[in-house]
Order: sequence, then C-alpha cells, then structure tokens
Amino acid sequence: MAQFSRIRAPRSMCNSQGNGLRPMQNQSTIDILFVVKSRIKSFDQRSAIRSTWGNASCALSVGALTQTLFALGTTAVPEPLLDFLLQREQDEHDDLLQFDFVDEYYNNTYKLMSSLKYISRYCPNARFVMIVDEDFLVNVKNVIRTIRSVTNLEYQTYVSGHVYDHMKPMRTLWGKWYISYLSYPFSTFPPYATGGSIIFSMPVVRLLVVGMPFVKYLWIDDVYIGFVLLKYGISPRHLNGIYLKRTTSPSELRNAISSHKFSNAQLMNAGWTVLKDIGVCRNDSVLRTTLNT
Repeated sequence: MAQFSRIRAPRSMCNSQGNGLRPMQNQSTIDILFVVKSRIKSFDQRSAIRSTWGNASCALSVGALTQTLFALGTTAVPEPLLDFLLQREQDEHDDLLQFDFVDEYYNNTYKLMSSLKYISRYCPNARFVMIVDEDFLVNVKNVIRTIRSVTNLEYQTYVSGHVYDHMKPMRTLWGKWYISYLSYPFSTFPPYATGGSIIFSMPVVRLLVVGMPFVKYLWIDDVYIGFVLLKYGISPRHLNGIYLKRTTSPSELRNAISSHKFSNAQLMNAGWTVLKDIGVCRNDSVLRTTLNT
C-alpha cells in the first residue's frame, strides 16, 4: 500500500489535537463525518459547500452532529502562490486534509486510501463517514435519517450507496475507465457503490484500512473498495435517492440523498436554495447566524 505524507491536516476537527497528530479522549460523538474529495484549486466550490450542506448548522437543526473536511492532493510542481492560498484557507477554516500525491483523477484511489487511514486513526468518535465528490449536492436531512435507521447488527458491516452489480470492465483502449486484462482479467466487477456518495460505518472504515494493503491496487477508487469489501464478504447496500444526474426538482430533492453535477458554486447555491425551500433545515436562523459569525 502506497504511503503518502500529510501536508496539511485539521487541528481541531474530529478527535484530534496538535495538527491532527494526537487523538483526544472524551469528545462528542460525531454522527457523520463528510469527507469531500476536492480538487486542489476548487476554492469556490469548497466555499459553497461550507456555506450550504457542509455547514454543521443544518444537521444540528435535526439534532445531529456533523463535520466536513476536504481531501486534497498537491501539484506536480511547486506553486508558491497556490500553497499560500491553501494555507490561508486552512488558517481560516481548519478543514483541509492534504497529502503529497499529485492531485489528478487517476490518483483518486490514493486520495480515498489516505483519507480513510487518517480518519480511522484521528476521528474515532465519528459513527459514520460519507465520502462525497465535490460536485454532489447532499440532502443532509435524508442522510441523517438513513444512518439513524441502521440497526446495531447492521452497523458493524454497513456500507451503502448507489450500487452497481455485474458491471463489466471497459476494454476500449481510449475509454476513460479502461482496464487492461493484465490489471483485471475477469469479466465482471464485484458489487460496488459509485464513488460520488458512499456511506461507511466506522467499523467498516477500520476494516478497509486493515485490508487495503492486501488487495491489488486499482486506480478506480469505488471499484477498488468493492474488491476490499469482497475480501471481507461485505456487500454494499443500494440506496435509493442518489441521483447520478443534476436535479433541482423539489419533489426529487425532497427524497434525495445526494445529486450529481453541481459542478460550480452557482449551481451548488441554487440547489441548496431549493433544499431550504422544501424544509431541509428546520431552523434557518441558526444557519444564518453561523454563517455570519
């Protein structure tokens, strides 16, 4: 398993202290930790998420405690101005988790592996973890409803998302998700939840961290997680309500877990306006107060 060093880590998030290097005890339980796979230069998108579904005030309105962090890589060559801007962002928000692999699409598995390893060590007080792509709008209320429905027995092996079963590897050389026969000789993949929105219980996060070094690396992160889960005999559960398209329909968003293709701050804010209008946050004054402090 490849090992990457942390460049930046939250100092006050989860159960950590001293730049995320020492677990603390007796901290409040986090119902769900949102880990957003973010591109390094997506400043506006991270800002939009912080002021919409990633803001903890919304979950508080339904009696839940959440936190949001953003997982990043770095650039292939040093960019001092970018590094300055990232440090300023970290100083202000303390929610960046940055590693020293090159931040590109084909390194998404490294981003996921590194994030889960960090979380398993420094965020033990999180009951669930939701891995989210930065272009997903999340209906926090329905996420909380989903995790509250998980029984104690289910919790130990709980993984859910939009599940694909019997998917075939792409063998077209110029395809975005091309997989060679050398990399994977079989005709179908094991069941896996698409990587844009996956919910894990903390026990499963720990199992993944233990199991990942023993599973052959694959750059498609969600399929790779499916391989690791298969080793444990764990099947991901299909969740209705994860839209792989962008929808701003109030009736669809009311029942949604998340919706894809909110690819810029304007779209994210517009989608959030629809969610607020249908009552996702019961106490909007709490949200406004938090955002204005």
